[in-house]
Amino acid sequence: MGRAKILFTSTLDLPFIAGDVHLLNRHHDVDRLTTHGFLAPFKTLLRLLPVDLSYTWFATTDAYWVVLLSRLLGKSSIIVVDSVEPTYRKSLRGGNWLNSWRTPLVKYAVRHADRVLVVALMLKEQLRKLCGYQGANIAWVPMGFDVTQWVPADSTRPRVLTVAACADAPLLRAKGIDFLVSCAQKMPNVKFTVIGTLRETALGAGIPDAGNVEYLPQVPRSELANHYRGTRVYFLPSASE
Repeated sequence: MGRAKILFTSTLDLPFIAGDVHLLNRHHDVDRLTTHGFLAPFKTLLRLLPVDLSYTWFATTDAYWVVLLSRLLGKSSIIVVDSVEPTYRKSLRGGNWLNSWRTPLVKYAVRHADRVLVVALMLKEQLRKLCGYQGANIAWVPMGFDVTQWVPADSTRPRVLTVAACADAPLLRAKGIDFLVSCAQKMPNVKFTVIGTLRETALGAGIPDAGNVEYLPQVPRSELANHYRGTRVYFLPSASE
C-alpha cells in the first residue's frame, strides 16, 4: 500500500495527539479534524468522502459517528484508546461507560472499528468486558518515545512533577490531582508542579489550594522534555494509567 489518505479525528487538541499526526504525515496524507458536538457527524461525513480510512483518538460518542459513517462509506476505521476513557469506576462519577445513552454508542464504536489500538494490555481486557465481546479487533501498541529527545539531564531541581491535562472535575479525579494535593499538604517543604491543569480548574472542582503546588498550562511538546529532564521525581497519581 502506498500513501494512504487518512482522516485523523479527535475531540481534543493535545501534544501527544499532534505527535501522532506528525508521525503519520511522514508516510501518508493526513486530514486533521478536531471536533465534537452536534455538528461533528456532518463535518466528519464531508471529510470522510475523499479519504481511505479514519483514525480516531478516544473511544467516545464522537468515535461512534466516525466508525458508523466509515462503515457506510466502505472505509476502514481505527480507534486509539488510552487509559482514561475506559475507566468505569463509579467513584470517579463520569465517563462514557456510566451514561445510559452514551454507553451503547461507544460499545458500537469499539466492536465495529476495524482496529482498536490500546496503549496498555489491561485496556484490552477492560474493553472486552465492557463491550461484551472477544475483542479480536483490539491490538496492543505500546507507547514509544524519541530517544534523541527524551534524555536525562546532568542535574535536576528538587521538585515533584506531574503532567496531566485536566479540564473538569471527573478528569481531575481520574488523574489523581486531589490525591497529589493531599500529599503536597503533608510535605510543605517540597515543591510540586502540575503541567496541563489550571489552578482555577482545580479549585472549581473542590480541590483545596496548597502553597507548594504550582499549576502551569499546557506547554508545547518541544518544551515538555526540558521539564521532565529538570525534575528529580515524576509523580503519576492516576486512578488508572
